[in-house]
Amino acid sequence: MSMRKVIVLALILQVSLAASSPPPVSCDDLDRSRNFALGGEVDSPDQLEQDWCVDARAGCVDQWAADGNESTYWDEEDNQSQYHLRIRRKKEEEEVNISGVSISGYEQHKFAPRSFQLVCDEALVADVADARYRNNVFETCFPPVPCRVLDLIIFQSYGSSPAVREIKLLAKSQSSARSTHGKLLLPASAQSSTCAHLAGQLLLCLGKGNQEVCQGDRIAHWNCIKGEADASKQGLNGHRSLNRLKEYRYGYLLYNPFDIYFAVAIELYGEWSEKEVELMRRYITTGDYVVEAGVHIGSLTVPLAQLVGPTGRVIGFEPQRVVYQMASANVALNGLWNVVLYNAGAGNSSDAMPVVRVACCFTLKCFCPSSLQMPIASYHPNALRNFGSVRVGMVPDEEETSIEHVRIMSIDELQLPACDFIKIDAEGFETQVIQGGWTTISAFLPTIYFEDNELNGRIGCSATTQRLKTELGYDCYHHAAPYFNSDNWHKERIDYFFVGGEPTLSYMILCVHASRILAPPQLVQLPCT
Repeated sequence: MSMRKVIVLALILQVSLAASSPPPVSCDDLDRSRNFALGGEVDSPDQLEQDWCVDARAGCVDQWAADGNESTYWDEEDNQSQYHLRIRRKKEEEEVNISGVSISGYEQHKFAPRSFQLVCDEALVADVADARYRNNVFETCFPPVPCRVLDLIIFQSYGSSPAVREIKLLAKSQSSARSTHGKLLLPASAQSSTCAHLAGQLLLCLGKGNQEVCQGDRIAHWNCIKGEADASKQGLNGHRSLNRLKEYRYGYLLYNPFDIYFAVAIELYGEWSEKEVELMRRYITTGDYVVEAGVHIGSLTVPLAQLVGPTGRVIGFEPQRVVYQMASANVALNGLWNVVLYNAGAGNSSDAMPVVRVACCFTLKCFCPSSLQMPIASYHPNALRNFGSVRVGMVPDEEETSIEHVRIMSIDELQLPACDFIKIDAEGFETQVIQGGWTTISAFLPTIYFEDNELNGRIGCSATTQRLKTELGYDCYHHAAPYFNSDNWHKERIDYFFVGGEPTLSYMILCVHASRILAPPQLVQLPCT
């Protein structure tokens, strides 16, 4: 058969199967210890011979795509519109159904298949639009099928050719095949979302300043997420859950894909504000007591709790009810019993106007004497926005939200037995949080790391930093932490936080008491005298 006929037949196969692309399936229960492609027959029906042969490792032999050797690889001619690789499994002593395919690219997002279909015994099992590799491996799963013959039809590659080091055919583990009892049931969306890059493109568009031009990107992103949600069985009837569970640098994280900054950070980079974590790691050790005002969904709470260990504590505040619920879930998912969370805003109680006293114990006879309530915007979970920017007392957008009232607490109310580090991201309430914890700060002289909403990145001495210097002897430093970390967990090279020709920065202030400084940080010191 000629190469032209093979390509035409493959295109016909693509069109006929496109309408029946199956939904993604979780890969948690795969047995990765056995590769059922090994020993099979491998060939390239497209007859696109390999473009170069240098030594015994170059892509000259089809069989090298499934020889169990990561140092060899399969490759074909550069810059072709389509590639086709076929694997025929050897006959096993027992029939085994295949539930997943693992592809090792030649080099992560440089030479590897990007857009492709996986066809088992002429039935489409996976239609991948934009494969994202982690540690040079892409993995996708599907309901168990015999898969005697696997066809990999590639329509787009990273780089000039889709070089493959190894393809693995994987089955479910025997324990999971026998029973689904006794394990944590994860959402169907636990694996990578195909919508993440749409979120990234939307961020890049919004960064250029003309939001009207981005409307098409908004709609595409929303429809993508809705499609994934409709395919799941999570959530309330008529309103499927859009939350996603994802493995990231420090464990597992449940997040809202409409919280667009996190959708990009967690899906594409596998981390959030890693440059902040790197700095905090220098000042936190086992057994420390850490206060985190503004935990959001707990993406930083998890590494903080891991740093302090079982003898330490992390005490966190989060005023948004739904976001607090997600933070609590993430604490539980990662087994962090050393974390105490409050669905409350941290602040200076004396500055707030009381609305209703609220019970803070397990009986209605017990009240928090200085706890007050303040209004907070309660956005619809499907609102496309940065939920981390919502602050207590903020005037909400029309027709997008409602108002809830939230308790305001001070750090001093906690009467902590120790305090070694305070992290504050309270969307403009940083000064009030420090005021509400002044007795605690004076007693324990913790390192304080807070968002700079007074100077907004300018080098200067604010009223807060001056008071810390004058009254308690702190030295304060400016820290511009980039959202994008070039050494991110997923090794993603594109900076989707690049806005208006500049990287997006988180302007932070680090204040360290002289008694805690082992060596001055490599940061610009604020001119407080």
